[in-house]
Amino acid sequence: MIFTGSDFFRIDSPLMRGMIPLASPHMAAGERRLSGDLRSGAKVVMGDPVGAPLVIWRRLGAGDVLLVTVDAFSLSQAQYTDLRGVVTDAELLNLNDVARSLLLQMPLTRPGFPTAIAIVAVLLLSLVMIASRVRRGPARGVMLLIVVLACSVWSGLYANHTRQLCDIYTVNTDVSAQMALGYTILSRGYIYLGGRDLAAPLVRVNDAILQELPHDLNDTSYDIDISCDDGATISMQPEHMRVLRGGSRDAARISLFRSGDERVEIDSRLDVALPYAAVINDGESFVVGPIAPGAHEYSLSGATGALAPTPRGLAMLYNAVSKAYDLSLGTWLIAGGVSDSIVDDGNYRQKVRDVKLVLVEGESR
Repeated sequence: MIFTGSDFFRIDSPLMRGMIPLASPHMAAGERRLSGDLRSGAKVVMGDPVGAPLVIWRRLGAGDVLLVTVDAFSLSQAQYTDLRGVVTDAELLNLNDVARSLLLQMPLTRPGFPTAIAIVAVLLLSLVMIASRVRRGPARGVMLLIVVLACSVWSGLYANHTRQLCDIYTVNTDVSAQMALGYTILSRGYIYLGGRDLAAPLVRVNDAILQELPHDLNDTSYDIDISCDDGATISMQPEHMRVLRGGSRDAARISLFRSGDERVEIDSRLDVALPYAAVINDGESFVVGPIAPGAHEYSLSGATGALAPTPRGLAMLYNAVSKAYDLSLGTWLIAGGVSDSIVDDGNYRQKVRDVKLVLVEGESR
């Protein structure tokens, strides 16, 4: 909620003008009330006794902006009472449930079926050859023992191959919203499979460090060791899941311009391409394919009802975010990608899945 009126000059800035539901704001002639043109989608939710707009609402990102056209001291007690009825509770967009679901769906890194089948096939073939070619009893027994021992050692070494087994599985979800205010919403999920006494992976303080606690504080252990130099270390229990969340300001790294009826220009200052992307224009979705670094034009043709045939993890993240943002108005770029990696910390191996989603509000030229 923003109180303005005669105090608007104290907060006036290009950033503030981009947020409020009034375009070309100015003081009404002879009054201590802010006036201007209603933006698309904005509406008056409360008026003063003479019918002038008193409270104006608009949707911005995943939240609401309420503009009071007068300063805080110009409202009567009755107007303050009415104002409480139009103020909704603020809720932060929380991606922890998505991170938990993605973490539970991560496939475990285990020896593959083809290798196991090959081991059994070699064993059976060796047994057949020994039975058909070796006639003497003692020699046949020695050969069978050697084959069984060799296959046992082979399968044991493969099953314990450290380069293919991971102790900790991690899901990182990042939603970068680039509008008048740019910010990133983060969620980090960890699960330790057990088997060895390991410290949990380091989580940087400027990355995600908010741990949600139950009301009784008796559910489980929440050991978090914070260091100014090394970030934070969380202590894990076997088969125990930890989910952290956080957020930060984010400078605009992608710009979207509507250059014509069926074309858009996208300027990406990222170092990598975004493999899945779509443009939503007034509620219609157009798949534009991978977004390469640099400035490029893309054609809007063949409207589709879905974002794209994306990986399941990215689709789950998009579905959760799209419920909080009103993407039916204006032009939006929805892009992202999913990547897997193995991180070797020395004491443990960590399988990491990164799911990144970018929302960019377009501008007209």
